[in-house]
Amino acid sequence: MTKAWQGSYNSHHWDITGYSLIWDPCVDLHKHVEVYTLSTNSWRQINCDTISDIHVFGGCCEIYLNGAYHWSGRPKEKDYNIIVSFDMSNEVFGILSMPDLTDISHFNQIWQALAVLGNCVASIVYNICAPEKTFDIWVMHEYGVKESWTKQYVIGPLSGIRKLVGPANSGHILLLGDKIFLVEDNGQVVVYNLNAQQIKNLQVSEHPTMAYVESLVSIMGRNVIEN
Repeated sequence: MTKAWQGSYNSHHWDITGYSLIWDPCVDLHKHVEVYTLSTNSWRQINCDTISDIHVFGGCCEIYLNGAYHWSGRPKEKDYNIIVSFDMSNEVFGILSMPDLTDISHFNQIWQALAVLGNCVASIVYNICAPEKTFDIWVMHEYGVKESWTKQYVIGPLSGIRKLVGPANSGHILLLGDKIFLVEDNGQVVVYNLNAQQIKNLQVSEHPTMAYVESLVSIMGRNVIEN
């Protein structure tokens, strides 16, 4: 079984809830979603019919924005990607369209990473096999409206760049303000300023990274919070 766990503070119910999306890689479309509530120390299953025919890329290509988690996904027997959303307050799944990439050749070599830019859902698109990388940054300016996707930045083509910087197995892309972090072929990390269109070498090598978010919740669990 593959399991992707996410947690959040639900301001509507004043409780801490955890969400577990579980599926069998051998029977990809059989999904099971459970919600954990800290106050009752219990799990309950919720409906996931909306994503029953969608392969969700759990553990990668994910972002959190405005109370909802978002993952990349692909409908069964289709050759295009979509975004699967999960509203943590209402516990409802939704489907968002990705940018239209029908004019791109070698789609099987294209990587679509999710990010947050200007409090909007963004998609960073590039060919992982190209010797010179070009990164197209698309922004969904109006949430949920396919027509609002706009190609806001084009980075490159850049030689000597291998990939985007992001925590291993998490899918979070390191995009801070107007700066995006990239990894060179030699393992060195560089930062690209989207507005100035300039690259700066940070003089550091790539290391495993992780997403860090401050929390008032003790790792000791429920009893500590109540006390």
